[in-house]
Amino acid sequence: EVVLAAIQQNGLALEIVDKTLRKDKKIALAAVQQNGLAIKVVDEALRKDKKIVLAAVKQNGFALESIDETIRKDEKIVLAAIQQCDTALHFANELRKNQDFVLAAIQQRISALWYAHQTLRKDKDFILAAVQLNVGVMEYADEALLQDKAFVLIAMLQNKTALRYADESIRKDKDFFLFAIYLVDGALEYADEALRQDKEFVLAAVQQSRTALRYAHETLRRDKEIVLA
Repeated sequence: EVVLAAIQQNGLALEIVDKTLRKDKKIALAAVQQNGLAIKVVDEALRKDKKIVLAAVKQNGFALESIDETIRKDEKIVLAAIQQCDTALHFANELRKNQDFVLAAIQQRISALWYAHQTLRKDKDFILAAVQLNVGVMEYADEALLQDKAFVLIAMLQNKTALRYADESIRKDKDFFLFAIYLVDGALEYADEALRQDKEFVLAAVQQSRTALRYAHETLRRDKEIVLA
């Protein structure tokens, strides 16, 4: 009881107790509930106990790093870890490559995508599917995708806010944005400020969509030629 009381105050105290007590499920559970990282000093056999592991990752997602590889394939446990800490996905070597699982993970923590396997962050179809769930995933897409005009246009058609995450080269591209404005009202909002200050460009944009005037630079919103275009 004395040991249990001490563990409930500091889970890492498990490291200094007798090894036989580290095999006690009740003590091990109390330790990881107080500090998930105590899973490191729990008896090896108990590090495969799903109840104890689940309690550990719920308290600290980093605990996932210290558990048995076979348990790191358990979707319920890994999702619980991600909910506590997005970095946990990095330790799930198999699941971080699984498209369906990563989509589920980003619904809990969008930033988990950063720790998904690089192949997924480069996969156009996967990122577009993720954009349908939350356009903010664009922030974690591979840089090459954010420089790909065709990809950005498709993402924009799903959610125009995707333009916010496009590479600077795209956000400064007049031809790209004139086409984007033609396709989607309000696209000008995400163009580079230099474009929104460019009278010739804004005039062409307004001629395509009156909505564009709302997102032009403040000085141009009062320009008679543009207002009457």
